Amino acid sequence: MRRFEGKVVVVTGAGSGIGEGTARRFSAEGATVVLVGHHKGNIAQVAKELPSERTWTRVADVSKYRQVEAAIDSTVKKFGRLDVLVNNAGIFKGSTVTKTRPEEWQDVLDTNAGGVFNGCRAGVRVNAVCPSLTLTGMTKGMVKNRKLVAKFMERMPAGRIIMPADVAAVIAFLASDDAAMVTGVNLPVDGGVTASNGQPNMG
Repeated sequence: MRRFEGKVVVVTGAGSGIGEGTARRFSAEGATVVLVGHHKGNIAQVAKELPSERTWTRVADVSKYRQVEAAIDSTVKKFGRLDVLVNNAGIFKGSTVTKTRPEEWQDVLDTNAGGVFNGCRAGVRVNAVCPSLTLTGMTKGMVKNRKLVAKFMERMPAGRIIMPADVAAVIAFLASDDAAMVTGVNLPVDGGVTASNGQPNMG
């Protein structure tokens, strides 16, 4: 299925994890994909494995509006359009409230919340679709130890860890015409955790 043939898609945080999986999914469905990331080497490595004629990279820190705006504007200038912007970039710092330094928390807010705002603000000027989703499960990249995995699996009806490709499939659906009537809702991608016993106690 190539639902995005002829479409131009920007994916932030495309150098690893869900962003990488999302870039690969849109590329497989025919899109021209612009990989945006803070680390040039990471996005370049992913780009090497995608069709060169339909892949481009831009270095940008999503917490900085001007950098996001520049990435969007250069994409439109190069390809003449932007159809989908996936605001995926996110970071995690610290742990508990008392152990997380204020500057770490500010970095998280600036990237995870500010990055979405910056992306949408820059993208809406060119009428890009900006799919957003709530990820309440655990992906492979979040796994740190066996005990944590065991706790999570006790509450996981799907019986396995969520993979980046699982999330990418949902993002592609939300960005497609198939989801034209899906709007204004939270769509958990959690393998059934929310519908069963809720999130496990990770403490």
